[in-house]
Amino acid sequence: MSLGKNILYTFLTQIPVVIFSVITGVFITRYLGVEYKGIFSFFESDIILLTLFTGLGMDTAISYYLSKKQYDISKVLGAAIIVLILTTIFLFLLLFSLIKVKTDNFLFPTNFDSCFYYTYLFIAVILSLLNSYFSAVYRGLKKFSLVNKVTLVNTIIALIAFATLYFNATEWVYFTKLKNVFLIKLGVLTFLNLIWFIVYLKSIKQRVSFSIDKTLFKGILGFISIIYLADLLNFFNYRLDIYFIEFYLNEIELSYYSLAVNIAQFFWIFTASLTTVLQPSLNDPNEKSVLSKFVFYSRLNFTSILLGCVILYFIAGWVIPFVYGKDFSGTVLALQILLPAILVGSTSKMFAFMVVNKGYVRYNLYAVIFGLFVTAILNFILIPMYGIIGASVSSLFSYLVIAITVYLCVIKKIRYPNANYFFLTFKDIKKNKRL
Repeated sequence: MSLGKNILYTFLTQIPVVIFSVITGVFITRYLGVEYKGIFSFFESDIILLTLFTGLGMDTAISYYLSKKQYDISKVLGAAIIVLILTTIFLFLLLFSLIKVKTDNFLFPTNFDSCFYYTYLFIAVILSLLNSYFSAVYRGLKKFSLVNKVTLVNTIIALIAFATLYFNATEWVYFTKLKNVFLIKLGVLTFLNLIWFIVYLKSIKQRVSFSIDKTLFKGILGFISIIYLADLLNFFNYRLDIYFIEFYLNEIELSYYSLAVNIAQFFWIFTASLTTVLQPSLNDPNEKSVLSKFVFYSRLNFTSILLGCVILYFIAGWVIPFVYGKDFSGTVLALQILLPAILVGSTSKMFAFMVVNKGYVRYNLYAVIFGLFVTAILNFILIPMYGIIGASVSSLFSYLVIAITVYLCVIKKIRYPNANYFFLTFKDIKKNKRL
C-alpha cells in the first residue's frame, strides 16, 4: 500500500475512533458530573506520567528496531519483557513506599489516596505499558491496518461499556461513581491486552528469546535516553497545568479545564496518524523525495487542524452545554483560548517529528526544556490570578516556544528551505496522487 493510501486508511480508521471516543467521553463526563470529572482526568494524567516514567521509552525502541530489522524479533521482544518485569517491580515498590509514608504527594488529589486508588494506578499503568508494547511491535512491522483495527475494536468496547454504565447508573451503587468508572476502565484495558495477545499468537507465532544481548541493550539505552527524557519533560508541558489547577483551585474548575483539554487534544489524533505512517518512508535516501513528502503533510496537518479549530471556536458555546450539560458551560472560554494552542502544538509535533527522524534529538529536548520553563513560570503566575483562563494562556505560549525552536532546527540544522509548511495549495492536492 502506498504512503498516501496508508495515511488515508489510517485517518479514515481514526474518524470512527474519534467519534466513538468523543461519545464515550460524553458518557463518562455526564456520569461523573463536575464533582468527579476533574479527579478522573487527574488520575488519567497520573497514568500517562507513570507509563512514560517507568516505560523508559521501550515502545519507541521496539518500533524502531523492528522497522530497521537490525535484530531478530525474538530478541527485541525478550528485551521488552525483561524491561516490563523490572518496571512492574519498581512501580510496585514506588507506590508501596508512598502508602507507607502516608503523606500528601502530587500523584493523588486530596482525599483520593486510599489503597483502592493506589491499586488502580498500579494495574492501569502496567496494562497501559503492555498495550503500548503490543502496538509498537505491529507498528515496527509496518502492520498499520492491524493496529487500526485493534484500536477501533477497543474503542467500540469502551463505548459499549461506559454507555451501559451511564444508562444503568442506578444499579451501580456498590461503589462511588469514580470507582465504578475506574473498574470499567481496568476491564477495558484488560480486554484490549487479551485481544493483542490473541492477535500475536495467530499472526507472529514467534518464540521470545530471553538471552541478554548486550549490544542490543546498549543500543536501546543509547537510542531512547534523550527521547525518553524529552517525552517525560514534554508530558509536563501538556499536563503540568492540571496539577497546578488541582493545587490552587477547586475540583469544579479542574473539571472545566480538563474537559476543555480533552476536547481540544482530539485534534492531535490527526497529527499522530500522519506521523505514525509517515515515519518509515522518511528513511528514503532520496532527500528531495523526503522533503516533498514532509512539506505536503505538514501543510495538510496545519490546514486541516486550523479549519477544525475555527469551526469549533464558533460553535463551542452551543455544543458544550448541549452535549455535556449546562453544568459544564464554564468550559467554553477555556476551550476557545486553548484552540490556538492546539493548532500551534500540532505544528510543533510535526516539526519535532522531523527533527527526531533526522537525528537531531537533542534539539527536540532543548525545545521541550524551553517550553517547560515557560509553562512552569506562567502557570505559577497566571493560574492563581486568572484560574483556568490563565492555564489556557500559559499553554499557548509554551507550545509557541516549542514550535519556534523545532522550526528553527529544521531550517538551520536540517537546512530545509524557509518555505510554506502551513497552508495547503491546489497543487498539493494534485501532488498527493503521487505520494
